[in-house]
Amino acid sequence: METRELASFVAHSRLQDIPETVQDEATRALVNWLGCALAGCLDPAIDTALDALLGCAGCAQATLIGRGNRTDVLSAALVNATGSSILDFDDTHIATRIHPSVPVAAA
Repeated sequence: METRELASFVAHSRLQDIPETVQDEATRALVNWLGCALAGCLDPAIDTALDALLGCAGCAQATLIGRGNRTDVLSAALVNATGSSILDFDDTHIATRIHPSVPVAAA
């Protein structure tokens, strides 16, 4: 139910209806996430993850950030999320103590 409501909200939203402060925060969070993903993409832990995943990966549909190659969307989301968390400088939503950009942006 919640996923359907969220999807409907996103599908029917218009940029001009989103407050500028929210747009600014979204931009900040995504730029922060991308910087963390680029910084962590060549870490040896990512090599280990790729070794484990690529043997059973599907069609090359999605980019592995900073790697110059592609894999299936599920593996790419996992590897890109892992890379963006290597240095753990990603954004934090203080009230919940979560890092919301990682699962959203990686997917």
